[in-house]
Amino acid sequence: MLSEITSLKNPKVKAWKDMLKDRSLRQKQGLFPVDGEHMVSEALSAGCLKELIVASDKQDRYSSLIENCGRVYLVSPHVLASLSDTVTPQGVMGFCSFPESWPPPVHPGMWVALNAVQDPGNVGTIIRTMDAAGLDTLLIDSKTADPFSPKCVRATMGGIFRVRILRSDPLADSLSALKAKGICLAAGVLDGTELPSRPEIHGSVCVMIGNEGRGLEKELADMADLRVRIPMPGRAESLNASVSAALLIYDFLRERL
Repeated sequence: MLSEITSLKNPKVKAWKDMLKDRSLRQKQGLFPVDGEHMVSEALSAGCLKELIVASDKQDRYSSLIENCGRVYLVSPHVLASLSDTVTPQGVMGFCSFPESWPPPVHPGMWVALNAVQDPGNVGTIIRTMDAAGLDTLLIDSKTADPFSPKCVRATMGGIFRVRILRSDPLADSLSALKAKGICLAAGVLDGTELPSRPEIHGSVCVMIGNEGRGLEKELADMADLRVRIPMPGRAESLNASVSAALLIYDFLRERL
């Protein structure tokens, strides 16, 4: 079914804009946005694409996407530009349902938990790293940026459809449950054992990453079975949260490869 929209005042355009801005509304509606040809194609492949929005001057370019989506909105270019937060919109976006199934992880039993990681770019990059490494599940608390926000979804590069994400409040409850199952909780902290000297972990592990400025909350850091520190022989006092997560993920992954 194809509908045409030419006005910024159209109620559907307002509804889309509200959903782009409002985390609670996305959760209530059960939809989140994807922007650009790559992400729309990923959503279609995952079976999650519910609404396709195409700029009228890009109809021919995206004809194959239009043919494969049941609900299509053909909109004026200025309407699509008002919805996209990219500098140069590609002329195609969509709204997706939250994934209900995921491909089996290559490395089951490797988890990541995020505590108050507030930059959506960091959260999206961590999801992309988990996707690349073939990990199991991401745990997030309510203080962590919404993984289904436009900036975060874009940073995942499709990983949002392949990494299972579980919301956990309080995060300590979920971590306690993992610990009870024998999963090692490994915290990235400034006062831990440096990575080259850490003991090897041959079983399941959950990498814990804290806030960009404050690190892990003390209650969570105190739960860790293993406290590790990334060596920084240079002058920088800290690393970006997504970089830290990637280094820790691949260091623990090394034992499985």
